[in-house]
Amino acid sequence: MSSIKNSYVVAVAGMLLLVAFVLHMVQMPIIQGYALIAVTLLTGLPVALKALRSLRVKAFSIELLVAISLVGALIIGEYVEAAALGFLFAAGAWLEARALREIRGSLKRYMDGLAQNVPDPELAVLIADRIEEAQESPTTRQQFLQRFANVYTPAVLVLAVLLYLFSGNIEQVLTLLVIACPGALVISVPAALAAGISNGAHRGILIKDGYALEALAATDAASFTELSVAGANALDTADVLLLADRADLAERCLQAHDLARATLRIMKQNTWFALGTVAILLAGVSLGQLFLAWGMLIHEVSVLLVILNAARLIRYKSSGKLLAPGASLWCKPVA
Repeated sequence: MSSIKNSYVVAVAGMLLLVAFVLHMVQMPIIQGYALIAVTLLTGLPVALKALRSLRVKAFSIELLVAISLVGALIIGEYVEAAALGFLFAAGAWLEARALREIRGSLKRYMDGLAQNVPDPELAVLIADRIEEAQESPTTRQQFLQRFANVYTPAVLVLAVLLYLFSGNIEQVLTLLVIACPGALVISVPAALAAGISNGAHRGILIKDGYALEALAATDAASFTELSVAGANALDTADVLLLADRADLAERCLQAHDLARATLRIMKQNTWFALGTVAILLAGVSLGQLFLAWGMLIHEVSVLLVILNAARLIRYKSSGKLLAPGASLWCKPVA
């Protein structure tokens, strides 16, 4: 669903929820129920369609857990919970899309002015293509999280079935499905990588992919390639390229290293925050202290916080100094 369509869905669903509240106040429960069901269908159908598309390629998605929760809530007559769940998920997705658009918009503004900094039009196009590829590239940490999510989601479904068999509490099961969604975990690394790549591009630091960024953060000896020296071929061979004069090479090397370490630090912060949030929520639902709508609210807030934390990298200013006391970074240009 596009961001514009999603904004309309959120707006209409919000108005219907307000209508349902008014109907509750004037004691018209039947019409109120219809309004709540309308909210659930409006927000839930796009989620269900996305879940079905994922199942066709044998992938378990977050949308699948939410769709199951919505259907279950409707079946047991928890219309308020179903409507609140659908609205919060749609509103959260809209806010997340806006935050991610800010990250990518920063890079787009840079690439719009790229032709002014790189006189060769073909080279400018190649640079723009490589930057976009780098933003979408995986990292070692991201690959691990993707493998984790592929095992985690079906495990949650099995746990939900076992919980129902032992407790018979369907609402507790639905809450488990919602709060177990690893949304913040899945977005934790890609959002930070996109923001870090964008920041580097603005500073004339072109990082090939996520693996190169991780390697740069871990190294204390690196060879950088100046695009002005090496030309377009460097885009296919070098891990990190610099749009810099030789006089500025040493400072730009330190900035690149500092940015890579800052990006990796944000990735770790996001990952641990996401894992901690899921652990706390699981404990809450196990103790019966967390309900469906609140679980969805906390889940969406955690995803948004992860994205906003990553967005800090867009405006991160490198100190040009190594973070580890006593360490040294050895750089040399490669022609």
